[in-house]
Amino acid sequence: MKRSLLGVLFALLGSGPAARATEPPPAIDHREVGPDAELFDDRHRPEARAWVERPFALEAQLGLGAPLGLAGVAFDWSPSPGFSWNAGAGVGGSTRTLQLGTSVRLRLIAATGFGLGAEGGLSVGRYEERTDCPSGRCPPAYSWDPAVWGHIGLMLEHRSESGLALRWSFGAAGIFNLTSAECVRCDSTDEPNMWHTTVPYTLLAAGWAFSP
Repeated sequence: MKRSLLGVLFALLGSGPAARATEPPPAIDHREVGPDAELFDDRHRPEARAWVERPFALEAQLGLGAPLGLAGVAFDWSPSPGFSWNAGAGVGGSTRTLQLGTSVRLRLIAATGFGLGAEGGLSVGRYEERTDCPSGRCPPAYSWDPAVWGHIGLMLEHRSESGLALRWSFGAAGIFNLTSAECVRCDSTDEPNMWHTTVPYTLLAAGWAFSP
């Protein structure tokens, strides 16, 4: 009797680890592993609601060296809270003629209705160097018709839930097609002044955002 009881006990002890080894591992609920991906989607953040609910905007711009020149109007589209595309027309600073421009912005939502980020763009329009003639001796003068400008800069903007859109940008702009210049009073050794073809810029934009 004792031998049979001992045999049963040893059999149970020996089969325990083997039985546990053959059991399937518990299922892992991947929803509980790591943070929810929606936390990193700006569209689900209340701070970005103004861009989600009002992705379009019409704005007026004032600037120095800006993509639309001294003053202009533009259409702005934000397909997501972190990205915007802008296009418009304005008055060039040096010639007071038509200037066309487009730009894109990458934005981080810092607080409710406030974003900061970077922008870059292109603009096209006539441009002339402004030159002085001291003592009647005039230096070479360059002009482009058109000049193709590239812009890159930083920006801070605000969009309210009621629709007010404000933006301040600053950066640098440079002419891409330098070799397309026409020159007056030039010889083979003259070149455009770098301080005329690479300039700082700043702009203020104010407008109204709306939903489709």
